[in-house]
Amino acid sequence: EEEKKDILNTVPKIIISEYSSDPGMVKAGENFTLNMEFLNTSKVKSIQNMKITLVVDEGSKETGGSVFTPVQSSNTFYIDKLEPGQTSKKEMVMYTIPDAQAKTYVVKALFEYEYEEDEQLKTNNMEDLFGIPVIQSAKLEVTDVIVSEPAFVGEPVYVSSEFYNTGRVKLSNLMIRVEGDFDTRESNYFVGNFEIGNADYYDASITPLQPGETKGLLVYTFEDAAGEEHRIETEFTVNAMEAEPVMNPFPNDMFPDNPGMYPGMEEQTSKFPLIPVIIGGVVLVGVIVLIIVLKRRKKRKELMLDEDI
Repeated sequence: EEEKKDILNTVPKIIISEYSSDPGMVKAGENFTLNMEFLNTSKVKSIQNMKITLVVDEGSKETGGSVFTPVQSSNTFYIDKLEPGQTSKKEMVMYTIPDAQAKTYVVKALFEYEYEEDEQLKTNNMEDLFGIPVIQSAKLEVTDVIVSEPAFVGEPVYVSSEFYNTGRVKLSNLMIRVEGDFDTRESNYFVGNFEIGNADYYDASITPLQPGETKGLLVYTFEDAAGEEHRIETEFTVNAMEAEPVMNPFPNDMFPDNPGMYPGMEEQTSKFPLIPVIIGGVVLVGVIVLIIVLKRRKKRKELMLDEDI
């Protein structure tokens, strides 16, 4: 008898037995659906006139009104009655502010309800907690691809582009590469982690394999804070020409007895220094390519210095 009386005098408790959000990872600046199920854990007592209010935990910098906003409703709702062991499901559409930090927000469900004890109506207050993970959308801005001209089959062509992290989250495993009918062995650029607000410059060489117009893609791949992989493609076109053969200014059929000589000229004085000229030309081309690369690297460093300032 005494045990039965103790059971009857027990205050009934409410818990959140289940909850979920759709989508599971809530994106800042977008709506989401919150599903909740409330359970009366008491085996003998009913609950009535229950009011439930949702607020973000006070430990968070933001308040409930500034992070999650109910869409066409309020953050308070009402349940008329819950019998012992009974559950009730509620669904709310909520909006997340665009500048919410990427983290899990602790939400409090505040319960205020009535129950009967010794033929008297009493009130009780409780709370339960659950978390809502919020992520920021990853944003990578890229410029159009610049292709150096003229382009010749079998000769390197330089492609370049600038890119910026304009989002509110760090990008991970950022990789840039060229796809297309080219020799792209030197086109990969692994950036890795790309911090918020950073800017960088892509500059690499590719080699056309055939004459005419060939389309290619400059591909950016990276992961956001939730581990989801993203891919951005920028199309470009290379118009390659056949490399012109080096013409001999003194055809052999002009001087069959002594190729490469004018009539009446001695062999010692008529030899043209072809080897030094060829070596000099190769060195000149190398210097030009080196200057182009150094200028582009200098521009990339200036971009990074401007960002640091």
